[in-house]
Amino acid sequence: MVALLPESSLFRQAREAAAGAGAKQQLGVLYTLFDRSRVRQTILLWISFFFVAVMTHLLLNWLPHLMVAKGFTRPQAFLIQLVFNLGAASGSVFLGWLMQRRPNRLLLFVCFAGLAASLLVIAALGHEIVLVAGTAAVMGTCLIGAQFILYGLSPAYYQTITRGTGTGAAVAVSRLGSAMGPYLAGQLLGAGATATQVLQSLLPVTAVAAVAAVLLMFLPRSDDLAR
Repeated sequence: MVALLPESSLFRQAREAAAGAGAKQQLGVLYTLFDRSRVRQTILLWISFFFVAVMTHLLLNWLPHLMVAKGFTRPQAFLIQLVFNLGAASGSVFLGWLMQRRPNRLLLFVCFAGLAASLLVIAALGHEIVLVAGTAAVMGTCLIGAQFILYGLSPAYYQTITRGTGTGAAVAVSRLGSAMGPYLAGQLLGAGATATQVLQSLLPVTAVAAVAAVLLMFLPRSDDLAR
């Protein structure tokens, strides 16, 4: 991968320019993440990354169980999970292509809106396997699509030389969410919550991630800060 994916020319130029930089530019990770000009961007990225990971790993781990609890057979539940994953894979690739062709940060808000709508629908539907599977595909597309768009957007909020640090820190925070999601579902089910209630509990999680992402859209990116 190192041989086939060399550093970009912009990064190489930035690294050379930083070689003789002053002390302020050598403060490392804390300065990169929490300098006054970037602290809001870092916090909002972390919030959105964390809660998207909560939803992603809760559904990846518990969706078949939730569907069985809603009355589907095990083969049907695993079919729904399969469609969810297929939707996530194909839909997120399409969203990435669309974001590259016509960059628009509002697409992230569309993903969160679609995710909230699909959660409401799949929680309310009965045993209509086709409708539930179709909704699961939309849910996977919007959820993983939002995650991929966040991956693509986060480097823009840091200087070229520190984009790896800024993005890597956000991804590290999301790993905490990936542990919290399955644990949350287990605690809710253990407390007697129904599958519908567990799915509905993701709505406020979606709202928090969406609000953080929308607020992020109004903050300057690194190029704006440089000017």
